[in-house]
Amino acid sequence: REAAREVRRSGGAGEKDMPALGFAPALARRDCGREGTRRTPRACASVRMESERDGKPENKPCVLQNLDVSNFSSRARLAVYHFDLERVVEIVPPAADRRSKEYRENMHPFGKFPVLLVRDAEGGTECIFETEVIVRYLIERFAMVNDPVPRAEGDGNALLRAKCDMYVRLHDTYASPHQAALYRAGFSLDERQAALESMDEVLGALEHRLAADVSRGSRAGPLLQISGAPDSALSRADIAWFPTLVYLEYIGLRWLGRCILDSDGRKHVLAWFRWMKTTQPAGQRVHAEMWAALRKWDEGGRWANLGLEPRAPARQL
Repeated sequence: REAAREVRRSGGAGEKDMPALGFAPALARRDCGREGTRRTPRACASVRMESERDGKPENKPCVLQNLDVSNFSSRARLAVYHFDLERVVEIVPPAADRRSKEYRENMHPFGKFPVLLVRDAEGGTECIFETEVIVRYLIERFAMVNDPVPRAEGDGNALLRAKCDMYVRLHDTYASPHQAALYRAGFSLDERQAALESMDEVLGALEHRLAADVSRGSRAGPLLQISGAPDSALSRADIAWFPTLVYLEYIGLRWLGRCILDSDGRKHVLAWFRWMKTTQPAGQRVHAEMWAALRKWDEGGRWANLGLEPRAPARQL
């Protein structure tokens, strides 16, 4: 907040003035079009943000700070990729250690990611956290008009919106709370197996819903079939579930001896997962990024340091 106020007072800021906001050498006064000591609306639109990843100046209104290995970060990236939002969203690593006071005060109060930095109308920045909030913001701001699924939600299709929210909540409320046992310290092997069993129960609920949804038919496709939309039209439900299943694909069999996706009782979920990672460009990209990041964790001793023994080679379903 102090950095944003300083921008408004001075009409510009140097790199040292905004360390936690993820802006590299910042905003020259000549870019800000000052009248006296206040910035004009025209000038606010011309403020330049610079990518930490490639150092190239960008005019993008949003910066997504994320980690490739995080399923929640990957969920936000999946939305960016699928809705073709890289023209308006710059994707960068976190600007500060998430455990630091700086990060918690300026980004996420509990040190989590992703976070989305949005330039406001006055040239300052707003920080948005919580993944589903970020995804909904990006869709509502940039994809509502052109994409058939967000457009259908926005046109008052209450049933579609409710079903989409139901699948997202099924993931966030019942599956996600157990995922830490897959890769963090502080769990016994029995607790890890119990967490996997709990996630399997949630996958069973998802499987049941997919099998009962007559609108999907028997063909592979998105979790929600939208009348008049192409088969490649993803919803927030697809975006929420897919990255977590990449975790289950990589970690389950290799480190816990069981892949809960690969069973006769999960044929609809597994068919959807394979469809996402083999036919959908955004899904293919996120899968490759997460798989590479998980392999890097693996090679760095992430699970060995937890006292786990590999049960099988990592393999893709």
